[in-house]
Amino acid sequence: MRDLYSYSLSPEQFAAAVKRHSRRVVGRMHTAGLVQVLNGIAVGALAALAGEALTDGQLLAPAGIPVWAIAAVAVACIALSLFARHHGLYLLVRRGTFMPGEWKLGVDEDGLWTQGPHGEAFARWSGWRHVEERDGLVLLYNDDVHVLPVPFESFENAEERHAFVDHVKAQIAAHPETRTPGRVVKAVSQAGAAEEALPVAFAPTFTSLVQAGARIVAMRPVVQSQLAVTWVQLVGIMFATLLPPIAFAAASIGEQGYFAWQLLPAVVFHVPVIFVAAIMVAHFIGRSQSVVPILAGALLAWAVIDLISLAAWLAVMQRGYDATVSMAFFYVPVVWLAFAVMRLALSFTPSPGPRLGWVFVTCLLFLALPLGAIHRERSLWSFDYSRQVDEMRQEVRTTASAAASEEAFYRQAEILERELSALQPGRKGVVDVFLVGMAGYGRQDVFMREVNSVAKLFRERFDADGHIVKLVNNPRTLRQHPVASATSLEATLKRVAKVMDGDEDVLVLFLTSHGSQDHQFTVEMRPLELRQITPAMLRQMLDASGIRNRVVIVSACYSGGFVRNLAGEGTLVISAAAPDRNSFGCTNEAEWTYFGKAYFDEALRSTRSFTHAFEIARPVIEQRERAEKFDPSQPQISLGSGIREKLEQLERQLEAAPAS
Repeated sequence: MRDLYSYSLSPEQFAAAVKRHSRRVVGRMHTAGLVQVLNGIAVGALAALAGEALTDGQLLAPAGIPVWAIAAVAVACIALSLFARHHGLYLLVRRGTFMPGEWKLGVDEDGLWTQGPHGEAFARWSGWRHVEERDGLVLLYNDDVHVLPVPFESFENAEERHAFVDHVKAQIAAHPETRTPGRVVKAVSQAGAAEEALPVAFAPTFTSLVQAGARIVAMRPVVQSQLAVTWVQLVGIMFATLLPPIAFAAASIGEQGYFAWQLLPAVVFHVPVIFVAAIMVAHFIGRSQSVVPILAGALLAWAVIDLISLAAWLAVMQRGYDATVSMAFFYVPVVWLAFAVMRLALSFTPSPGPRLGWVFVTCLLFLALPLGAIHRERSLWSFDYSRQVDEMRQEVRTTASAAASEEAFYRQAEILERELSALQPGRKGVVDVFLVGMAGYGRQDVFMREVNSVAKLFRERFDADGHIVKLVNNPRTLRQHPVASATSLEATLKRVAKVMDGDEDVLVLFLTSHGSQDHQFTVEMRPLELRQITPAMLRQMLDASGIRNRVVIVSACYSGGFVRNLAGEGTLVISAAAPDRNSFGCTNEAEWTYFGKAYFDEALRSTRSFTHAFEIARPVIEQRERAEKFDPSQPQISLGSGIREKLEQLERQLEAAPAS
């Protein structure tokens, strides 16, 4: 028997091989179960779409699943079902590796190598599945899709052909596909005679599955038998993918969460996505029997990648929020999964050849794209907003009770006078900063926290100790700080004007609260009826006080409406948002709003220039807002020519002062 055969494969011979192999593939495939599963998913998706239409968009909304995603799943399942039912793998067979033309076939100790129109390829003996003689062709089956036809004319005579076929059969029998070590049993026929010994593989253990998942994530090859899981194990792996996000949510939310079972469709959305991808990848590598191992391996990899990425997220977020890092943690895991599944699938076939490109495209389109494009709830442990509503209602009742109490009501004048009496006069020859901080909305603590933090910052970096007044609406501070109202603000500005040097000193007025589209700064402390502050009202208060050097910073939605009204030669005006934009971050649990964090807590800690701090903070705010899918707030600034020199003098003075 020779070790090299050269021959020509005619189109007719190739067509005969394809026809024979197509019948063999379709006969061996068990597509009925696959078709039923796909039809079931499609029917479920169509039912969800019908329910969405009947409920006016309220069925899928709580789960956060977009309608187009359900429609895409239905279309994909219907297409795959029709493909599997009517065509089998015939189209893929027609696009197989082997083509008509001039060929060379080499016999090696380790396997067979071929050289033809597609290039060179080598497959070990363990990669060949079967050999038979049919219709003038020796058919060498590499896998469930690809066949290598060798014409009878390639051999000198029938004896040489038979010797070649016997040799190939012997090598295939001597080099079976790698299997998990297991016991060997004897198959007994109905006549009672012992037949050929068959290897029976044990189901993989928990430890071996964990090791397989780690190898897949590390882009290391995995033997298919390591993922020969039972259906019970497959369901267990699926549930294992839910554990990392649930653990992460439990650590983040704690006892304030609950199991939101209505989110289950969104939480397990990755399972049908990975299942469809496993079907497509298995077809493209020519191994339809590999769907379950690929599915199991992909789910294992997702659980490991999720665990790694969420742990890294917790570690990174301890250093502070970063929008770029946030986007990386959202997209990198799904791309990582796509490449891991591609490497896993290609490790199941001895010579990928041109299929590598198709597998790559399939993993990107059927894994990375759907998992990365949809923002969805990933954990069943969700924040209990109903408890927060109850707490807010209780706090409203507490606030109303506190504000309506006789003691709090009658002591407000005394508390305001005590706060203003603590003001110390400005120093001659020194540019002193006088800070007035106003937290307008009494039902959220973030505004009170911002005023307190800004006051601390100005003591440390702007030498403002003894020159600070805080007006705060919050039920916890009714006996410590004056209520924030238009009346208390007007009285405060008049008192500050008396104790500061009008020519030398600078007033910094910081207002933080909610804002309305008609540019009213929200002032609320229930059940008191307080006037809202408008730009014109604030301008009138400032002008009436006689204070000339003004820095006014308004942090609220639509606060850009204050800029034009307050702008002037001796005024620097900064707003957290444009006149037609929202600002963000005003949650009860937050320490800062987005603007306050970027401008005060970050920028003003690196510079003492109010204008330079604005330039530093503005892109940071926009980056964070875009990462959170918010429309940018577009903070505004207006610098009068008269205040510029005074602020530069203040900056030089503070930089020259010795560190305390």
